[in-house]
Amino acid sequence: MTSVALATIGVLVRNSTSRQVGNSRSEAQADMVPYVESLGFGTRLYDEQGTSGSDLARRKVTLRMLDDHRRGEIQGIAALDVKRLTRDQFGIDGGQIAKQLVDLDGILVTFGKTYDLRDEDDLLQFQFQCMLAGIDWRSIRNTFWQGIFKRLEKGPMFVRPPLGYMTEYTPGERPGQLIKRPTQNPDQAAMMAELADAFDSCATLGRVVHRMADAGYARPPTRYRGEVSDHWTVQSLRYILENSIYWGIWEFGGPKRKNGQKRSVVWYKYARDATGNNKVYRFEVPEFAYWTPAKARQWQEKFKTTHDGPVIRERKHSHPLLGTLVCVACGGPMIGAGPDGYVCRHHRTSVCTRPQKLAEHIVCALLRTVLDGALSLAADLAERVERQISVSAPSANALELAHLQERSKELAKTLVWVGGNQDMAEEAGRLQAKIDRLKELVADEETERQASADLLETLERIRHAPLDLFEELSAEQQARVHALLFKSVRIGYEGRAGARRWWLESFESKYGSGTVHVLHPHVARVLPWAASGRLGLPSLRVDPPGVADAVNGFSADSNGQISDYLCSLRELSRALAAAS
Repeated sequence: MTSVALATIGVLVRNSTSRQVGNSRSEAQADMVPYVESLGFGTRLYDEQGTSGSDLARRKVTLRMLDDHRRGEIQGIAALDVKRLTRDQFGIDGGQIAKQLVDLDGILVTFGKTYDLRDEDDLLQFQFQCMLAGIDWRSIRNTFWQGIFKRLEKGPMFVRPPLGYMTEYTPGERPGQLIKRPTQNPDQAAMMAELADAFDSCATLGRVVHRMADAGYARPPTRYRGEVSDHWTVQSLRYILENSIYWGIWEFGGPKRKNGQKRSVVWYKYARDATGNNKVYRFEVPEFAYWTPAKARQWQEKFKTTHDGPVIRERKHSHPLLGTLVCVACGGPMIGAGPDGYVCRHHRTSVCTRPQKLAEHIVCALLRTVLDGALSLAADLAERVERQISVSAPSANALELAHLQERSKELAKTLVWVGGNQDMAEEAGRLQAKIDRLKELVADEETERQASADLLETLERIRHAPLDLFEELSAEQQARVHALLFKSVRIGYEGRAGARRWWLESFESKYGSGTVHVLHPHVARVLPWAASGRLGLPSLRVDPPGVADAVNGFSADSNGQISDYLCSLRELSRALAAAS
C-alpha cells in the first residue's frame, strides 16, 4: 500500500491495569510514535493506560480518537498490535472500528504491518486477529477466576482488605509457600472503637464524618478505580454499615453485585450450585467482628435516611448576604441576626475573641464601591460563554451511546441470522440496560444545552449596561446581586458608637481568581441624627480614598471551566432582570 503524505495517524497506547503502566509493553507501545513517523505520517498520541480493552463503550480515550477520525482530524489509527486496539470477546468492537475505517478510507498501522481494510485480504486478517484477541481475553479471565474460586472454597479472602482489616501471610505446607489470610488490623483497633462510639452517639452520618476528623483519625488511603481517597465520606460509612464482615459474617457471590449489576458469565462456568444459580460463599468468622449483628441492625435503622445534610430552618428575615461575609477577627462565616444584621457564628463561644456584628446596608454601601469591577468580570465571562456555547463537541456519554446503539444492532443481527449462545443473549440484555441509562443522561445533557442556548438571550443584560440595571433594583435585590458577585468579604472597623468607621479589607470575586485586597478603601461612617433628615436609621456616608489605585488583585479567572459559571450567570441574569 502507498502511504498518503502528511496524513495524521492517532497512536493508541493501552494497558489493562494501572500496575502495568510504565512496564516493558508500555515502552514498546511508545516506540510506535517514531515508527509511524518513519512511515511518513504525522502522529497524535492517545494515552489509555490502565483501561481494559474488552468493552469499547467504557474506553473514553478510544471513543474520542474515533470521533476525531470521523471529524477528519486524523486519517487513521495505530496500535502495537490488534490486542492493544480491542479485546472484545464477541468481535463486535473490532467490526465497528473496521467499518469506520472502511467508510472513511482510513488506515490501521500496527508494528510491521499497515492495514487497508478496503482490501479483502487485509480485512480477513484483521478479523482473524480480532477473534484471537477475544479468545485470548477469555482465556486470561477464566484462568484468573478459576484460581479465585478454588481459593474461595477454603475460606474468606480479600483482594483489597476493607477498613479495619489486613492480610497476614503464614507458611504453607510446601517449602516457601505463603498462605494469605485476612485478619483484623491491630493498628486500626482504636480507630474502629472510636467509629463504633460515633455511630452510637451521632445523629447523622455527616456528624460521624466530623466526629472522626475532629478525633484525629484520618481515613487510611484507599485506591478505587484509579483514584485515591483519604478522607471520611457518608458513602464510605454506609458501606461499612452494610458490610456483614464487621459483625462476623463473610459473604461473596449470588446472582448480582452490590450495585445491582449481573455477575460475569464466568460464574456460570466455575461457580454454580446444585440448582444452577451462582454460588454464595458464606463463612462465619466471629474473630473478624467489631460489633454485634444487633448493633449493626440498630445503626442501619438509625441512619437509613439519606438526609445527612444540615437541617435548614425557616427564617423570619431574608438575609441575602448569608454565605458572603466572614468575621474579620476569626475568619468564620457570619450568620443572620435580626432584620438587617449579621454576626459571627462563634459569638456565643470562646472560638472568636472579638465577634463581629455588621449591618446589611453598611456592607452593601462598601461593596458598591467595587461593584463596577465585579460586573465587568461577569460581562467578560458572559462573552466567553456566548463564544463557547455556540461550539460544543459531543459529550462522552453521547459518544458511548452512539457506539452502544451500533453495537446492539450488530449483536441483534448476529442473534437473528446466525444464532447465538447464552453469553451473547445476556450481553444483549446488558447492552440494552446501558443504552436506556445513557439515553437518560444524554437527554439531561441536551436539556442543559438547551438551557445554555436560552441563556444567550439573557446574557445581554449582563453584557450591556449592567450597572444601570443595578441602580433600578430595590435594596434587598441589590444585596442579592452582591451575594452573586462576591464571597469571603471582610469588613474592617474601628471606633465605638457614633465614631465607628468601616472599610472593605478584602473579598473574592465569584467570577475572578484569588483574593482581592483593597489597598486604599472607601470609609463608611454614620452621619449625626440631625444631619440624616429622617427618623429611623441614620444616614450613611462613604468617603472615597485619596488615591486612584484603590484595589489590588482584581483579575478574571482564566483557569476555571466556563461550565462552572453557567448556573451563577443564570442567577445573576435573573436578578438583574427584576429591573427590566
